[in-house]
Amino acid sequence: MCIAEAAAAWSSVIAQIGNKYVICYFGLDELFAWTNPWKIDSYQALHTLSKSNYMVLDYFQFLSLCLNFFLCLDLVLTLRNPFYPHDRRMKYYKYSSILISIICCFTTIDKLGKTKEVNLVMLENATGSIIITVYILFAIFSCAYSYRLLTRPGMSDHIRKDFISRHVQYVLIYISIWLPYLGLTYYSVYVCQI
Repeated sequence: MCIAEAAAAWSSVIAQIGNKYVICYFGLDELFAWTNPWKIDSYQALHTLSKSNYMVLDYFQFLSLCLNFFLCLDLVLTLRNPFYPHDRRMKYYKYSSILISIICCFTTIDKLGKTKEVNLVMLENATGSIIITVYILFAIFSCAYSYRLLTRPGMSDHIRKDFISRHVQYVLIYISIWLPYLGLTYYSVYVCQI
């Protein structure tokens, strides 16, 4: 999760600076055009590298989101069956996160820069809002489920309160990070299309 979030943060910083400025400053467009076997010019290379930065940003954001979803799922499954080996589930989390992130990345945002119909843009934004909403609801469920199971007698009050408070804080911080994206998708679906 840390690697995915670091890659997304780096791509976000490059996008905020202006990825075309960074590409031109280091001459990456000319290097890409020179080393590309399809013989593209510098302008096409600049456009391709600029779009690839946004794709990397979206992919790693969704990868982080998927890994956090599976973190909440693993917490629920561990509390339900504490003696089941964690390593058996971990490989499914990793591979599923990679696959789901690719699907989410290509179904939520216009990657090719082509003009699209309004209905397709609304569908992409609706897909993004559904993905984030499902994560938020499941993360809240994992907090409630862990609170319900860990408030049973027989467990140390200090450990129980510490575990629950840390999980709730983590989920709230992560949800607050994704709320602007959710607001943007709702804004694009309901306000911009009127």
